[in-house]
Amino acid sequence: MKSNFNFNLLTALVVAGLSLLISCRQEDNDVNPNPNNTTPGANFGKISAITIKSSSVTVGLGESTPLEATYVDENGNTKVATDVVWTTSNAEVVKIENGKIVAVGSGQAVITASVTVDGKTISSKMIVGVSSSTANALFTVAPQAIAWTTNAGDIPLIPVYLGPVANPNFTYTSSNESVIKVSSSGNVSFVAAGEATITVQANGLEGKPTFLIPVLVFGEPTTSLPNVVSRVTLTPISSTIFKGQTQLFTAKAYNNSNVEITGNEVFWEIENDTNNFLKDALSINQTGLVTANNVGEAYVYATIKGIRAQAKIEVLPDSVLILNPYYANLDAGTTKQFTAELYKVNRSDKSISKIQTPSNIKWNIPKYADILPELSVFDIATVDQNGLVTMKSGASPGLATFLEAYIEGTYVYGYSVINVKIPGVNIPTVPEGGIDGGGTGNGGGSGNGGNGSDEGDIDF
Repeated sequence: MKSNFNFNLLTALVVAGLSLLISCRQEDNDVNPNPNNTTPGANFGKISAITIKSSSVTVGLGESTPLEATYVDENGNTKVATDVVWTTSNAEVVKIENGKIVAVGSGQAVITASVTVDGKTISSKMIVGVSSSTANALFTVAPQAIAWTTNAGDIPLIPVYLGPVANPNFTYTSSNESVIKVSSSGNVSFVAAGEATITVQANGLEGKPTFLIPVLVFGEPTTSLPNVVSRVTLTPISSTIFKGQTQLFTAKAYNNSNVEITGNEVFWEIENDTNNFLKDALSINQTGLVTANNVGEAYVYATIKGIRAQAKIEVLPDSVLILNPYYANLDAGTTKQFTAELYKVNRSDKSISKIQTPSNIKWNIPKYADILPELSVFDIATVDQNGLVTMKSGASPGLATFLEAYIEGTYVYGYSVINVKIPGVNIPTVPEGGIDGGGTGNGGGSGNGGNGSDEGDIDF
Protein backbone atom coordinates (compact mmCIF):
# COMPACT_ATOMS: atom_id res chain seq x y z
CA MET A 1 0.00 0.00 0.00
CA LYS A 2 1.41 3.37 -0.98
CA SER A 3 0.47 5.98 1.59
CA ASN A 4 -1.63 8.90 0.34
CA PHE A 5 0.11 11.82 2.05
CA ASN A 6 -1.06 15.41 2.07
CA PHE A 7 1.90 17.74 1.44
CA ASN A 8 0.94 20.45 3.95
CA LEU A 9 0.29 17.92 6.68
CA LEU A 10 3.56 16.12 6.22
CA THR A 11 5.59 19.28 6.34
CA ALA A 12 4.44 19.99 9.89
CA LEU A 13 4.34 16.43 11.16
CA VAL A 14 7.88 15.37 10.49
CA VAL A 15 11.34 16.40 11.50
CA ALA A 16 11.58 17.85 8.03
CA GLY A 17 8.60 20.05 8.73
CA LEU A 18 8.23 22.70 5.97
CA SER A 19 3.32 23.74 4.95
CA LEU A 20 1.02 23.64 9.23
CA LEU A 21 -1.19 25.56 12.67
CA ILE A 22 2.10 25.37 13.56
CA SER A 23 -0.22 26.08 10.53
CA CYS A 24 -3.43 27.21 11.59
CA ARG A 25 -6.28 28.28 9.43
CA GLN A 26 -7.83 30.59 12.04
CA GLU A 27 -10.83 32.63 11.02
CA ASP A 28 -12.35 35.44 12.95
CA ASN A 29 -15.29 36.44 10.78
CA ASP A 30 -16.04 33.04 9.32
CA VAL A 31 -19.61 31.81 9.06
CA ASN A 32 -20.78 28.25 8.68
CA PRO A 33 -24.39 27.09 8.28
CA ASN A 34 -24.65 24.82 11.30
CA PRO A 35 -27.96 22.92 11.09
CA ASN A 36 -28.98 24.25 14.51
CA ASN A 37 -28.31 27.85 13.51
CA THR A 38 -29.62 28.05 9.95
CA THR A 39 -32.99 29.61 9.24
CA PRO A 40 -33.83 28.96 5.57
CA GLY A 41 -36.78 29.90 3.42
CA ALA A 42 -39.36 32.49 4.38
CA ASN A 43 -37.82 33.04 7.83
CA PHE A 44 -34.60 34.30 6.32
CA GLY A 45 -34.56 38.08 5.94
CA LYS A 46 -32.72 40.44 3.62
CA ILE A 47 -29.10 39.47 3.03
CA SER A 48 -26.80 41.80 4.96
CA ALA A 49 -23.50 39.94 4.60
CA ILE A 50 -21.77 37.07 2.86
CA THR A 51 -18.94 35.12 4.44
CA ILE A 52 -16.59 32.45 3.10
CA LYS A 53 -16.30 29.18 5.00
CA SER A 54 -12.51 29.41 5.26
CA SER A 55 -10.90 32.79 4.84
CA SER A 56 -7.31 31.54 5.06
CA VAL A 57 -5.91 28.33 3.63
CA THR A 58 -2.64 26.84 2.42
CA VAL A 59 -2.54 24.22 -0.33
CA GLY A 60 0.15 22.34 -2.17
CA LEU A 61 0.89 22.82 -5.83
CA GLY A 62 -1.76 21.02 -7.88
CA GLU A 63 -4.11 20.56 -4.91
CA SER A 64 -7.67 21.88 -4.81
CA THR A 65 -10.21 22.76 -2.14
CA PRO A 66 -13.96 23.52 -2.44
CA LEU A 67 -15.34 27.04 -2.15
CA GLU A 68 -18.26 27.52 0.23
CA ALA A 69 -20.03 30.68 1.36
CA THR A 70 -22.90 31.61 3.67
CA TYR A 71 -25.48 34.41 3.68
CA VAL A 72 -26.28 36.28 6.91
CA ASP A 73 -29.47 38.33 7.29
CA GLU A 74 -30.09 41.38 9.48
CA ASN A 75 -31.20 39.16 12.38
CA GLY A 76 -28.11 36.98 12.33
CA ASN A 77 -29.77 34.03 10.59
CA THR A 78 -27.62 32.10 8.12
CA LYS A 79 -28.09 29.89 5.09
CA VAL A 80 -25.96 28.39 2.35
CA ALA A 81 -25.08 30.99 -0.29
CA THR A 82 -26.14 30.49 -3.91
CA ASP A 83 -25.50 32.50 -7.09
CA VAL A 84 -22.11 33.54 -5.76
CA VAL A 85 -19.58 35.11 -8.13
CA TRP A 86 -16.05 33.90 -7.32
CA THR A 87 -12.95 35.74 -8.52
CA THR A 88 -9.20 35.37 -7.97
CA SER A 89 -6.64 38.14 -7.69
CA ASN A 90 -3.90 36.02 -9.27
CA ALA A 91 -4.91 33.35 -11.78
CA GLU A 92 -1.26 32.34 -12.17
CA VAL A 93 -1.32 31.09 -8.57
CA VAL A 94 -4.93 30.00 -8.03
CA LYS A 95 -7.62 29.18 -10.62
CA ILE A 96 -11.33 28.74 -9.93
CA GLU A 97 -12.83 25.65 -11.56
CA ASN A 98 -16.20 24.00 -10.88
CA GLY A 99 -16.64 25.57 -7.46
CA LYS A 100 -13.09 24.83 -6.35
CA ILE A 101 -9.79 26.66 -6.12
CA VAL A 102 -6.93 24.88 -7.89
CA ALA A 103 -3.32 25.74 -7.05
CA VAL A 104 -1.34 26.18 -10.29
CA GLY A 105 1.66 28.24 -9.15
CA SER A 106 3.65 29.24 -6.08
CA GLY A 107 2.69 32.43 -4.27
CA GLN A 108 -0.49 33.87 -2.81
CA ALA A 109 -3.85 35.07 -4.06
CA VAL A 110 -7.01 36.62 -2.66
CA ILE A 111 -10.32 34.92 -3.50
CA THR A 112 -13.44 37.10 -3.44
CA ALA A 113 -17.06 35.92 -3.11
CA SER A 114 -19.64 38.47 -4.29
CA VAL A 115 -23.42 38.70 -4.48
CA THR A 116 -25.65 41.58 -5.64
CA VAL A 117 -28.57 42.60 -3.39
CA ASP A 118 -30.88 45.44 -4.50
CA GLY A 119 -28.24 46.72 -6.88
CA LYS A 120 -25.52 46.70 -4.20
CA THR A 121 -22.58 44.29 -4.27
CA ILE A 122 -21.74 42.53 -1.00
CA SER A 123 -18.48 40.61 -0.86
CA SER A 124 -16.10 38.64 1.34
CA LYS A 125 -12.46 37.59 0.86
CA MET A 126 -10.10 34.74 1.70
CA ILE A 127 -6.30 34.46 1.45
CA VAL A 128 -4.69 31.43 -0.23
CA GLY A 129 -1.02 30.48 0.03
CA VAL A 130 0.47 27.96 -2.40
CA SER A 131 3.79 26.23 -1.68
CA SER A 132 5.11 29.54 -0.45
CA SER A 133 7.91 28.20 1.71
CA THR A 134 11.57 28.14 0.70
CA ALA A 135 12.47 26.28 3.87
CA ASN A 136 14.59 23.22 3.29
CA ALA A 137 13.40 20.32 5.37
CA LEU A 138 13.86 21.41 8.92
CA PHE A 139 11.04 23.54 10.25
CA THR A 140 7.51 24.80 9.84
CA VAL A 141 5.73 27.83 11.26
CA ALA A 142 2.22 28.18 12.59
CA PRO A 143 -0.06 29.51 11.37
CA GLN A 144 0.78 28.95 7.70
CA ALA A 145 -1.77 31.52 6.51
CA ILE A 146 -3.55 34.24 8.48
CA ALA A 147 -6.90 35.97 8.06
CA TRP A 148 -7.62 38.37 10.93
CA THR A 149 -9.34 41.62 11.84
CA THR A 150 -7.83 44.86 13.04
CA ASN A 151 -9.72 44.72 16.35
CA ALA A 152 -9.11 41.06 17.20
CA GLY A 153 -5.83 41.44 19.09
CA ASP A 154 -2.34 40.08 18.46
CA ILE A 155 -1.40 36.47 17.71
CA PRO A 156 1.92 34.62 18.11
CA LEU A 157 3.83 32.79 15.40
CA ILE A 158 5.10 29.40 16.54
CA PRO A 159 8.07 27.75 14.82
CA VAL A 160 7.88 23.96 15.10
CA TYR A 161 11.24 22.24 14.81
CA LEU A 162 12.05 18.61 15.58
CA GLY A 163 15.52 18.34 14.11
CA PRO A 164 19.02 17.92 15.51
CA VAL A 165 20.15 21.55 15.78
CA ALA A 166 19.94 22.80 19.36
CA ASN A 167 17.63 25.82 19.73
CA PRO A 168 17.76 27.39 16.25
CA ASN A 169 16.89 31.09 16.32
CA PHE A 170 14.35 32.75 14.05
CA THR A 171 13.82 36.28 12.74
CA TYR A 172 10.51 37.73 11.55
CA THR A 173 9.84 40.50 9.02
CA SER A 174 6.70 42.04 7.53
CA SER A 175 6.45 43.01 3.87
CA ASN A 176 4.13 45.91 4.77
CA GLU A 177 4.28 47.40 8.26
CA SER A 178 1.35 49.68 7.51
CA VAL A 179 -0.78 46.49 7.51
CA ILE A 180 0.96 44.19 10.00
CA LYS A 181 3.92 44.39 12.38
CA VAL A 182 5.92 41.46 13.75
CA SER A 183 8.01 41.63 16.91
CA SER A 184 11.39 39.97 17.35
CA SER A 185 9.68 37.17 19.25
CA GLY A 186 7.14 36.50 16.47
CA ASN A 187 4.13 38.35 17.90
CA VAL A 188 1.93 39.69 15.07
CA SER A 189 -0.11 42.89 15.43
CA PHE A 190 -2.65 44.07 12.87
CA VAL A 191 -2.54 47.74 11.95
CA ALA A 192 -4.94 48.21 9.03
CA ALA A 193 -6.93 46.33 6.40
CA GLY A 194 -4.85 44.97 3.54
CA GLU A 195 -2.50 42.19 2.43
CA ALA A 196 1.05 41.40 3.48
CA THR A 197 3.56 38.58 3.80
CA ILE A 198 5.52 37.52 6.87
CA THR A 199 8.98 36.08 6.28
CA VAL A 200 10.34 33.76 8.97
CA GLN A 201 14.04 32.97 8.64
CA ALA A 202 15.73 30.12 10.48
CA ASN A 203 19.14 31.63 11.19
CA GLY A 204 20.40 28.62 13.10
CA LEU A 205 19.84 26.21 10.20
CA GLU A 206 22.08 25.56 7.23
CA GLY A 207 21.43 28.04 4.41
CA LYS A 208 19.11 30.12 6.63
CA PRO A 209 15.90 28.81 5.02
CA THR A 210 12.78 30.99 5.05
CA PHE A 211 9.08 30.35 5.51
CA LEU A 212 6.55 32.73 3.92
CA ILE A 213 3.13 33.32 5.50
CA PRO A 214 0.40 35.14 3.50
CA VAL A 215 -1.77 37.51 5.57
CA LEU A 216 -5.14 39.12 4.86
CA VAL A 217 -6.39 41.74 7.34
CA PHE A 218 -10.05 42.76 7.43
CA GLY A 219 -11.15 46.22 8.58
CA GLU A 220 -14.08 47.17 10.77
CA PRO A 221 -17.51 45.80 9.72
CA THR A 222 -19.44 48.09 7.38
CA THR A 223 -22.87 47.09 8.72
CA SER A 224 -24.21 47.95 12.17
CA LEU A 225 -25.83 44.97 13.91
CA PRO A 226 -25.20 45.64 17.62
CA ASN A 227 -27.26 42.69 18.91
CA VAL A 228 -25.93 40.17 16.42
CA VAL A 229 -22.82 38.03 16.80
CA SER A 230 -20.31 39.28 14.23
CA ARG A 231 -17.11 37.60 15.36
CA VAL A 232 -16.08 34.41 17.13
CA THR A 233 -12.58 33.71 18.43
CA LEU A 234 -10.89 30.47 19.44
CA THR A 235 -8.20 29.93 22.06
CA PRO A 236 -5.65 28.64 21.29
CA ILE A 237 -5.47 29.67 17.65
CA SER A 238 -3.51 26.49 16.89
CA SER A 239 -1.95 23.54 18.67
CA THR A 240 0.41 20.60 18.24
CA ILE A 241 0.06 17.51 20.44
CA PHE A 242 1.06 13.85 20.37
CA LYS A 243 -1.09 10.75 19.99
CA GLY A 244 -3.12 10.09 23.15
CA GLN A 245 -2.96 13.67 24.39
CA THR A 246 -5.81 16.19 24.60
CA GLN A 247 -6.26 19.94 24.03
CA LEU A 248 -9.09 22.11 25.36
CA PHE A 249 -10.34 24.93 23.11
CA THR A 250 -12.55 27.83 24.25
CA ALA A 251 -14.68 30.17 22.14
CA LYS A 252 -15.97 33.72 22.65
CA ALA A 253 -18.50 35.74 20.63
CA TYR A 254 -18.41 39.51 19.94
CA ASN A 255 -20.70 42.05 18.27
CA ASN A 256 -19.68 44.74 15.76
CA SER A 257 -18.58 47.02 18.59
CA ASN A 258 -16.18 44.32 19.82
CA VAL A 259 -18.26 43.77 22.97
CA GLU A 260 -18.38 40.17 24.14
CA ILE A 261 -21.80 38.51 23.90
CA THR A 262 -22.24 35.74 26.48
CA GLY A 263 -24.88 33.10 27.17
CA ASN A 264 -24.97 31.56 23.69
CA GLU A 265 -24.47 27.86 23.06
CA VAL A 266 -21.28 26.80 21.26
CA PHE A 267 -21.48 24.03 18.65
CA TRP A 268 -18.17 22.20 18.31
CA GLU A 269 -17.10 20.32 15.20
CA ILE A 270 -13.90 18.82 13.87
CA GLU A 271 -12.91 18.21 10.27
CA ASN A 272 -10.17 15.63 9.78
CA ASP A 273 -7.89 15.78 6.76
CA THR A 274 -9.47 13.39 4.26
CA ASN A 275 -6.05 12.75 2.66
CA ASN A 276 -4.76 11.06 5.81
CA PHE A 277 -4.46 7.33 5.43
CA LEU A 278 -4.90 7.15 9.20
CA LYS A 279 -8.52 8.28 9.36
CA ASP A 280 -10.17 10.29 12.12
CA ALA A 281 -6.91 11.43 13.64
CA LEU A 282 -8.70 13.76 16.07
CA SER A 283 -12.10 13.91 17.74
CA ILE A 284 -13.89 16.59 19.80
CA ASN A 285 -16.69 16.69 22.35
CA GLN A 286 -19.18 19.49 23.02
CA THR A 287 -16.98 21.06 25.70
CA GLY A 288 -14.29 21.79 23.10
CA LEU A 289 -11.93 19.02 24.26
CA VAL A 290 -9.93 17.55 21.37
CA THR A 291 -8.47 14.04 21.64
CA ALA A 292 -5.58 12.89 19.44
CA ASN A 293 -6.34 9.38 18.21
CA ASN A 294 -3.73 9.09 15.46
CA VAL A 295 -0.99 11.10 13.79
CA GLY A 296 -2.67 13.60 11.47
CA GLU A 297 -4.24 17.03 11.31
CA ALA A 298 -7.69 18.54 11.59
CA TYR A 299 -9.56 21.82 11.84
CA VAL A 300 -11.49 22.69 14.97
CA TYR A 301 -14.70 24.69 14.43
CA ALA A 302 -16.72 26.63 17.00
CA THR A 303 -20.08 28.03 15.83
CA ILE A 304 -22.08 30.60 17.81
CA LYS A 305 -25.28 32.00 16.28
CA GLY A 306 -24.16 30.92 12.83
CA ILE A 307 -20.75 32.60 13.06
CA ARG A 308 -17.83 30.21 12.97
CA ALA A 309 -14.18 30.37 14.02
CA GLN A 310 -11.62 27.75 13.17
CA ALA A 311 -8.17 26.65 14.27
CA LYS A 312 -5.77 24.01 13.08
CA ILE A 313 -4.46 21.23 15.29
CA GLU A 314 -1.83 18.64 14.41
CA VAL A 315 -0.75 15.40 16.00
CA LEU A 316 3.02 14.96 15.76
CA PRO A 317 4.66 11.56 15.28
CA ASP A 318 6.76 9.86 17.94
CA SER A 319 9.31 8.89 15.30
CA VAL A 320 10.60 10.48 12.11
CA LEU A 321 12.95 9.76 9.25
CA ILE A 322 15.79 12.17 8.56
CA LEU A 323 17.21 12.06 5.05
CA ASN A 324 20.86 12.66 4.28
CA PRO A 325 21.43 15.07 2.70
CA TYR A 326 18.29 16.96 3.60
CA TYR A 327 18.98 19.58 0.93
CA ALA A 328 20.75 19.03 -2.38
CA ASN A 329 21.60 21.44 -5.20
CA LEU A 330 22.26 19.19 -8.22
CA ASP A 331 23.19 19.71 -11.85
CA ALA A 332 20.68 18.52 -14.46
CA GLY A 333 21.50 15.02 -15.66
CA THR A 334 23.42 13.96 -12.54
CA THR A 335 22.65 11.40 -9.83
CA LYS A 336 22.81 11.52 -6.04
CA GLN A 337 22.56 8.80 -3.39
CA PHE A 338 20.30 9.59 -0.41
CA THR A 339 20.04 7.66 2.85
CA ALA A 340 17.48 7.64 5.66
CA GLU A 341 17.87 7.25 9.43
CA LEU A 342 15.10 6.70 11.99
CA TYR A 343 14.84 8.88 15.11
CA LYS A 344 12.56 8.79 18.15
CA VAL A 345 11.02 12.10 19.28
CA ASN A 346 10.95 12.97 22.98
CA ARG A 347 7.48 14.31 23.77
CA SER A 348 8.67 16.65 26.51
CA ASP A 349 11.25 18.75 24.68
CA LYS A 350 11.01 17.42 21.09
CA SER A 351 14.64 16.33 21.13
CA ILE A 352 15.45 13.30 19.00
CA SER A 353 17.59 10.19 19.42
CA LYS A 354 18.68 7.74 16.74
CA ILE A 355 17.23 4.22 16.76
CA GLN A 356 17.55 1.25 14.43
CA THR A 357 16.34 2.04 10.92
CA PRO A 358 14.11 -0.67 9.38
CA SER A 359 14.78 -2.05 5.92
CA ASN A 360 11.30 -1.50 4.48
CA ILE A 361 11.71 2.18 3.59
CA LYS A 362 9.91 3.39 0.46
CA TRP A 363 11.20 6.25 -1.72
CA ASN A 364 9.14 8.59 -3.86
CA ILE A 365 9.31 11.87 -5.78
CA PRO A 366 5.86 13.40 -6.54
CA LYS A 367 4.79 13.35 -10.18
CA TYR A 368 3.07 16.68 -10.60
CA ALA A 369 1.96 15.89 -14.17
CA ASP A 370 -0.35 13.24 -12.72
CA ILE A 371 -2.13 16.05 -10.87
CA LEU A 372 -2.24 18.60 -13.70
CA PRO A 373 -0.57 18.11 -17.11
CA GLU A 374 0.63 21.72 -17.13
CA LEU A 375 2.69 21.02 -13.99
CA SER A 376 4.97 18.58 -15.82
CA VAL A 377 7.76 21.19 -15.77
CA PHE A 378 8.15 20.44 -12.03
CA ASP A 379 8.85 16.75 -12.70
CA ILE A 380 12.61 17.25 -12.60
CA ALA A 381 13.86 14.00 -11.02
CA THR A 382 13.21 10.32 -10.35
CA VAL A 383 14.27 8.00 -7.52
CA ASP A 384 14.73 4.24 -7.25
CA GLN A 385 13.89 2.17 -4.18
CA ASN A 386 17.47 2.37 -2.93
CA GLY A 387 17.31 6.18 -2.61
CA LEU A 388 19.30 6.96 -5.77
CA VAL A 389 18.03 10.22 -7.29
CA THR A 390 18.48 10.99 -10.99
CA MET A 391 18.01 14.57 -12.18
CA LYS A 392 16.47 14.77 -15.64
CA SER A 393 18.81 16.15 -18.28
CA GLY A 394 16.21 18.71 -19.37
CA ALA A 395 15.35 19.92 -15.85
CA SER A 396 15.03 23.71 -15.71
CA PRO A 397 17.61 25.46 -13.47
CA GLY A 398 16.14 26.89 -10.27
CA LEU A 399 13.21 24.48 -9.99
CA ALA A 400 12.85 22.30 -6.91
CA THR A 401 11.05 19.13 -5.87
CA PHE A 402 10.74 16.90 -2.80
CA LEU A 403 12.22 13.49 -2.15
CA GLU A 404 10.00 11.50 0.21
CA ALA A 405 10.92 8.48 2.33
CA TYR A 406 8.42 6.60 4.47
CA ILE A 407 7.72 3.29 6.13
CA GLU A 408 4.78 1.80 4.31
CA GLY A 409 1.57 1.48 6.30
CA THR A 410 2.74 3.95 8.96
CA TYR A 411 3.06 7.68 9.42
CA VAL A 412 6.82 7.55 9.79
CA TYR A 413 8.03 9.92 7.10
CA GLY A 414 10.79 12.29 6.06
CA TYR A 415 11.79 14.31 3.03
CA SER A 416 14.52 16.34 1.40
CA VAL A 417 14.45 19.31 -0.94
CA ILE A 418 16.17 18.84 -4.29
CA ASN A 419 17.00 21.89 -6.38
CA VAL A 420 18.23 22.12 -9.98
CA LYS A 421 21.51 23.99 -9.84
CA ILE A 422 21.69 27.35 -11.58
CA PRO A 423 25.02 27.64 -13.43
CA GLY A 424 27.30 30.16 -11.75
CA VAL A 425 25.12 30.46 -8.61
CA ASN A 426 26.45 28.90 -5.41
CA ILE A 427 23.64 27.89 -3.03
CA PRO A 428 24.81 26.65 0.40
CA THR A 429 24.29 22.94 0.87
CA VAL A 430 24.29 20.78 3.95
CA PRO A 431 27.45 18.78 4.65
CA GLU A 432 27.03 15.05 4.37
CA GLY A 433 28.08 12.44 6.84
CA GLY A 434 25.01 11.97 9.01
CA ILE A 435 23.29 13.93 11.74
CA ASP A 436 23.94 13.94 15.44
CA GLY A 437 20.68 13.03 17.07
CA GLY A 438 21.65 14.03 20.56
CA GLY A 439 20.71 17.71 20.34
CA THR A 440 17.42 19.27 21.26
CA GLY A 441 14.99 20.68 18.79
CA ASN A 442 12.49 22.85 20.60
CA GLY A 443 12.35 25.64 18.09
CA GLY A 444 9.97 27.90 19.92
CA GLY A 445 7.39 25.81 21.70
CA SER A 446 3.93 24.74 20.68
CA GLY A 447 0.33 24.93 21.78
CA ASN A 448 0.64 21.61 23.51
CA GLY A 449 -1.89 21.50 26.27
CA GLY A 450 -2.10 17.73 26.27
CA ASN A 451 -2.43 15.71 29.39
CA GLY A 452 -1.25 12.43 27.91
CA SER A 453 1.93 10.67 28.86
CA ASP A 454 5.33 12.10 27.96
CA GLU A 455 6.60 8.85 26.51
CA GLY A 456 5.10 6.95 23.60
CA ASP A 457 5.69 4.07 21.27
CA ILE A 458 6.93 4.59 17.76
CA ASP A 459 4.06 5.13 15.37
CA PHE A 460 4.49 2.02 13.22
